[in-house]
Amino acid sequence: MKRILLFFLLIFSLFVASCSGVSSQADDVSSENASTEKSSSINNVSSAESATKQPEADGYVGFISVDGQRLVDENGKEYFIKGMAFGNNVFAYPRRPPLTDHNKDSFSFLSELGFNSVRFYLNYNLFEDDNVPYQYAETGFKWLDRNIQWAKENGIRLVLNMHCPQGGYQSNGDGHALWTNPENTKRLSALWTEIAKRYADEPTILGFGLINEPGIPVEKSKDAMPIYTKAVQNIIDSIREVNQNHIIFVEKLGFIQDSVTLERDWVTLNNRCNWPEVQDNNLVYEFHTYNPFTFTHQSDSSNTVYYPDTSRIEKSVLGDTIKDVTGYEADWLSDGWQTLEVPSLVCTGENQIVRFFLENSYMGSNGRVYIDDIVVKEFDENGDFLRTVYTSSFPKKTTVYFWSETSNKLTGYSSNAGVDSSGCIWVGNIDKYGDGVSYSFKGTPNHSYSASVAVRVENVSRSLIVRPRLRLSSAKEVIVSDRNFLETSLKPEVNFSKKYNVPIYCGEFGANSNCFAENGGDIWVSDMLDIFKENGIHFNYHVFHEPLFGLYRNSINALPDDLNQDLYNVFAEKLKPEY
Repeated sequence: MKRILLFFLLIFSLFVASCSGVSSQADDVSSENASTEKSSSINNVSSAESATKQPEADGYVGFISVDGQRLVDENGKEYFIKGMAFGNNVFAYPRRPPLTDHNKDSFSFLSELGFNSVRFYLNYNLFEDDNVPYQYAETGFKWLDRNIQWAKENGIRLVLNMHCPQGGYQSNGDGHALWTNPENTKRLSALWTEIAKRYADEPTILGFGLINEPGIPVEKSKDAMPIYTKAVQNIIDSIREVNQNHIIFVEKLGFIQDSVTLERDWVTLNNRCNWPEVQDNNLVYEFHTYNPFTFTHQSDSSNTVYYPDTSRIEKSVLGDTIKDVTGYEADWLSDGWQTLEVPSLVCTGENQIVRFFLENSYMGSNGRVYIDDIVVKEFDENGDFLRTVYTSSFPKKTTVYFWSETSNKLTGYSSNAGVDSSGCIWVGNIDKYGDGVSYSFKGTPNHSYSASVAVRVENVSRSLIVRPRLRLSSAKEVIVSDRNFLETSLKPEVNFSKKYNVPIYCGEFGANSNCFAENGGDIWVSDMLDIFKENGIHFNYHVFHEPLFGLYRNSINALPDDLNQDLYNVFAEKLKPEY
């Protein structure tokens, strides 16, 4: 009986094995056909495959890519970048990953507020040691892996931005070694290639920002753009050898430097808004704006700048002088501080500009005039005081501008001088006519203006003339500090996008903490967001956590705290799902 059972078991096993062989052959054929179909579509996901993919946590399928002026996911769904920057303490050149800039909760916070991306600042020093080039630290990549996972879980995509490349941070003009030492550009390209290779299949990464705010030292300005274009194209080509999936963000050439003095010049070098002409089919063109700079970067309450301010001139074309009002002259014999006042000047019509300036003439070869406490006031048609239009007591070192009829002049800053010994500016050695420390603004019809300034003279000649003046001029064009100025300043970038059918991205815009608390920072941010939306400009706010510009303003040595509530409220209102 046992033999009979063993016989039937043997026959059954052979039958099952035979069926498995047929099934296996069928699977092999099916696999071969699928492989053939997949290889027929290089670097692109077929529509059938894309349709079966599950959306990421942000509701978009797979990688985001360029489609004309738009960005789309793999199903063609439009994606609009609403970003916030993580600074990652890049200016400290850390060798170890920063632990207090942000954490997992920061990604969740931004997602709930309405942001969908983070411009993630990188310092090459986290990945590569200058003493051991081309060898990459896993600690940096493990930190990046952790942040990618946090972003993925919260529906946030990352724009990896090389904020501090080999050779140094560019924006302040200290990173010229990136361009003067060819090895640094090679290392930057190699590092980007390593990053691109490691994350070639990671759709949470939106793209790669190659160099932040580049500035190139050259002897001749015409040489700068070819140098920049070649460097960017080399990096793009190197990345594309290992990664066809990700967007590459290309910034404008920010400035050039004199190769000897390293003085910077923000000059326009081509008809492409200073963007290089490089070749690739998945590029986003990046620019930064902080206009008006005097507002967004105001230093302290001693010289408050407001937005909007319909009297503050951002651009003008002057016409004829209508009237000059001259103030009281300084006494050349006095050795103490003197307050010089300008009598009232009345604005008589529309589009008139009022200019305050200080005349300084014939002071002698050893003469010097110290200047402090400038105040310009506005009064209504009844003569009642309305506001202080402009004031400056020079509490910090500042650049002094004076025009002189001859080249003989000296200017400077004294930190321990001034009316209250807290700092002032000075001018000296003007042997003919000179004037400076001017401030211009748009006048209001029928309103009047007065001014005063404190001066102290030293070793001056008896021919000295020092007196403040107010001048009223007509204007052919006046653009003041308001939304119209913001829109006008962005027209070149918008026109570039339309002309070349490419997407543009404002990688940085922001206003420091002095701009808020009733100075109009919330209005400025709101206007910028509206302009971006209306013109299809992708954007990123600078920055999440930093004492001066941060949404959180506490020290970066502790986790985010001290929320800028005014700024938060703007984002909560503006970044609705329909944005």
